[in-house]
Amino acid sequence: MVLDVDSIKVYQNDIELEGNFTLTTTGLSEGVDFKVDFTALMNDDDKYEIGDELVIIYDAKVTNAIQAQKANQNTAKLTYSNDPTAPTSTGSVSDVANVYSYQFVFTKFAEDTHGVLTNVRLAGAEFKLFRVVEGQEDQLI
Repeated sequence: MVLDVDSIKVYQNDIELEGNFTLTTTGLSEGVDFKVDFTALMNDDDKYEIGDELVIIYDAKVTNAIQAQKANQNTAKLTYSNDPTAPTSTGSVSDVANVYSYQFVFTKFAEDTHGVLTNVRLAGAEFKLFRVVEGQEDQLI
Protein backbone atom coordinates (compact mmCIF):
# COMPACT_ATOMS: atom_id res chain seq x y z
CA MET A 1 0.00 0.00 0.00
CA VAL A 2 1.08 3.55 -0.64
CA LEU A 3 0.22 6.19 1.93
CA ASP A 4 -1.27 9.49 0.74
CA VAL A 5 0.74 11.72 3.10
CA ASP A 6 -1.45 14.73 2.31
CA SER A 7 -4.52 12.87 3.53
CA ILE A 8 -3.32 12.46 7.14
CA LYS A 9 -5.64 14.32 9.50
CA VAL A 10 -5.57 14.40 13.29
CA TYR A 11 -8.68 15.23 15.32
CA GLN A 12 -9.13 16.05 18.99
CA ASN A 13 -12.75 15.64 20.09
CA ASP A 14 -13.96 15.98 16.45
CA ILE A 15 -11.92 19.17 15.83
CA GLU A 16 -9.10 18.94 13.29
CA LEU A 17 -5.74 19.78 14.82
CA GLU A 18 -3.09 21.83 13.09
CA GLY A 19 0.32 22.12 14.71
CA ASN A 20 -0.48 20.44 18.03
CA PHE A 21 1.57 17.36 17.11
CA THR A 22 4.62 16.30 15.09
CA LEU A 23 4.08 14.23 11.94
CA THR A 24 7.00 12.16 10.62
CA THR A 25 6.80 10.32 7.28
CA THR A 26 10.47 9.59 6.52
CA GLY A 27 13.35 7.81 8.26
CA LEU A 28 11.06 5.39 10.10
CA SER A 29 11.39 1.65 10.72
CA GLU A 30 10.60 -0.86 7.98
CA GLY A 31 6.84 -1.20 7.57
CA VAL A 32 6.07 2.07 9.40
CA ASP A 33 4.58 4.67 7.05
CA PHE A 34 4.04 7.54 9.46
CA LYS A 35 4.33 8.57 13.09
CA VAL A 36 2.21 11.13 14.95
CA ASP A 37 3.99 12.36 18.07
CA PHE A 38 2.27 14.32 20.86
CA THR A 39 5.27 14.15 23.25
CA ALA A 40 6.36 17.79 22.98
CA LEU A 41 2.89 18.99 23.95
CA MET A 42 2.16 16.38 26.58
CA ASN A 43 2.68 18.72 29.54
CA ASP A 44 0.83 21.68 28.01
CA ASP A 45 -2.40 21.81 30.02
CA ASP A 46 -4.09 23.94 27.37
CA LYS A 47 -3.66 21.34 24.60
CA TYR A 48 -4.87 17.96 25.88
CA GLU A 49 -7.07 16.88 28.75
CA ILE A 50 -7.65 13.48 30.30
CA GLY A 51 -10.37 11.75 28.33
CA ASP A 52 -9.83 13.68 25.08
CA GLU A 53 -10.46 11.57 22.01
CA LEU A 54 -7.60 11.69 19.49
CA VAL A 55 -8.40 10.28 16.04
CA ILE A 56 -6.00 9.88 13.13
CA ILE A 57 -7.46 9.39 9.64
CA TYR A 58 -5.50 8.71 6.46
CA ASP A 59 -5.90 7.30 2.95
CA ALA A 60 -3.73 4.65 1.34
CA LYS A 61 -3.88 3.06 -2.08
CA VAL A 62 -3.56 -0.68 -2.57
CA THR A 63 -0.84 -1.25 -5.14
CA ASN A 64 -0.54 -5.02 -5.32
CA ALA A 65 -3.04 -7.62 -6.45
CA ILE A 66 -5.81 -8.30 -3.98
CA GLN A 67 -7.09 -11.84 -3.61
CA ALA A 68 -10.81 -12.16 -3.05
CA GLN A 69 -11.75 -13.19 0.49
CA LYS A 70 -8.18 -12.53 1.76
CA ALA A 71 -7.63 -9.95 4.49
CA ASN A 72 -5.04 -7.23 4.11
CA GLN A 73 -3.70 -6.42 7.56
CA ASN A 74 -3.36 -2.83 8.74
CA THR A 75 -1.52 -2.52 12.07
CA ALA A 76 -1.62 0.46 14.41
CA LYS A 77 0.58 0.89 17.48
CA LEU A 78 0.07 3.43 20.24
CA THR A 79 2.97 4.22 22.56
CA TYR A 80 1.95 6.34 25.51
CA SER A 81 3.44 7.91 28.62
CA ASN A 82 2.29 6.12 31.72
CA ASP A 83 3.97 8.72 33.96
CA PRO A 84 3.74 12.37 32.82
CA THR A 85 6.67 13.29 35.09
CA ALA A 86 8.97 10.73 33.41
CA PRO A 87 8.69 10.96 29.59
CA THR A 88 10.80 7.82 29.11
CA SER A 89 8.32 5.71 31.11
CA THR A 90 5.98 4.39 28.44
CA GLY A 91 3.57 1.63 27.63
CA SER A 92 2.15 0.52 24.31
CA VAL A 93 -0.76 -1.27 22.73
CA SER A 94 -1.21 -2.55 19.18
CA ASP A 95 -4.23 -3.49 17.10
CA VAL A 96 -4.66 -5.12 13.71
CA ALA A 97 -7.58 -4.43 11.38
CA ASN A 98 -8.31 -6.89 8.60
CA VAL A 99 -9.27 -4.87 5.53
CA TYR A 100 -11.04 -6.43 2.57
CA SER A 101 -10.75 -4.39 -0.63
CA TYR A 102 -12.68 -4.82 -3.84
CA GLN A 103 -13.18 -2.53 -6.78
CA PHE A 104 -16.17 -2.55 -9.09
CA VAL A 105 -16.82 -0.21 -11.97
CA PHE A 106 -20.40 -0.03 -13.22
CA THR A 107 -21.33 1.78 -16.41
CA LYS A 108 -24.75 2.05 -17.97
CA PHE A 109 -24.96 2.55 -21.73
CA ALA A 110 -27.79 3.94 -23.86
CA GLU A 111 -29.75 1.79 -26.27
CA ASP A 112 -30.49 2.78 -29.84
CA THR A 113 -34.03 2.78 -31.27
CA HIS A 114 -33.78 -0.97 -31.93
CA GLY A 115 -32.87 -1.81 -28.32
CA VAL A 116 -29.19 -2.42 -29.11
CA LEU A 117 -26.64 -1.08 -26.64
CA THR A 118 -24.48 1.77 -27.90
CA ASN A 119 -21.15 3.04 -26.60
CA VAL A 120 -22.83 6.19 -25.22
CA ARG A 121 -22.61 6.33 -21.45
CA LEU A 122 -25.71 7.50 -19.61
CA ALA A 123 -24.90 10.54 -17.52
CA GLY A 124 -26.27 10.39 -13.98
CA ALA A 125 -27.12 6.69 -14.14
CA GLU A 126 -27.81 5.22 -10.70
CA PHE A 127 -27.49 1.64 -9.48
CA LYS A 128 -28.63 -0.33 -6.50
CA LEU A 129 -26.45 -3.21 -5.33
CA PHE A 130 -27.95 -6.15 -3.48
CA ARG A 131 -26.40 -9.02 -1.56
CA VAL A 132 -28.13 -12.19 -2.71
CA VAL A 133 -27.94 -15.27 -0.51
CA GLU A 134 -29.94 -18.35 -1.41
CA GLY A 135 -32.83 -18.85 0.99
CA GLN A 136 -32.63 -15.29 2.34
CA GLU A 137 -34.24 -12.02 1.41
CA ASP A 138 -32.08 -9.84 -0.89
CA GLN A 139 -30.27 -7.18 1.12
CA LEU A 140 -29.59 -3.70 -0.29
CA ILE A 141 -25.90 -2.87 0.16
